[in-house]
Amino acid sequence: MNFVQAGRLSVAQVLHAFVECVALPGTGISAAAFWSGLADLVHDFGERNRRLLEVRYALQLRIDAHHRDRVGEPLDLADYEGFLREIGYLLPQIDDFQHSHSECGR
Repeated sequence: MNFVQAGRLSVAQVLHAFVECVALPGTGISAAAFWSGLADLVHDFGERNRRLLEVRYALQLRIDAHHRDRVGEPLDLADYEGFLREIGYLLPQIDDFQHSHSECGR
C-alpha cells in the first residue's frame, strides 16, 4: 500500500485522494485544516482507542471460546446473556441520559 504525508500523518494514498478530491470539495474545509484536525484527534485519542481495541479483542476471545465449548448444543439465551454480563460485554441498564442546554445559553 502506498502512503503519502498529510501534515503530521502518513495516510494511505487512496484515502488521501478520496478526502481531498471527493469528501472535502464544497465543504469549506481546507485540506490542511482537515489533516491537522485529524492529527490532533489521533494524538488525543489514539492511546485510548488502542486500549479499547485490546479490551474488545479480549472479549472476543472469550466469546469465541464460549461458543467453541458449546458446539452442537442448543443456545440457551438466558445462560448466554448471563455469560455476556459476567465478562463485562453487557453492562447494567442505566437511566436515560438527560442533558441540560443551560451551559450553551439555551
